[in-house]
Amino acid sequence: MAYPRVKDAAGTRHTIDFKNGIDWTVWKYLKVNLPQNISSTIELERIYVVETNANNKTAGRESVEVLC
Repeated sequence: MAYPRVKDAAGTRHTIDFKNGIDWTVWKYLKVNLPQNISSTIELERIYVVETNANNKTAGRESVEVLC
C-alpha cells in the first residue's frame, strides 16, 4: 500500500489512500484524485509505502522517478 501525505494551503495535513496493493513488476504511472476539502496549493510531504503481508517482507524495491 502507498500513502502520500500532503499539506494544503491552510497547513492541514491529509493522508491519501493512493494504491491498495502494488502488484506489478514494471514501470507504472499512478494518479490520485485529491479530496474536495483540500485547499489549493498542496505540498507533497512524503510517500509511505508499506508491505502488510509478513511473507513478502524479505525483499523488494520501490522507485519514484518523477512527481508532478
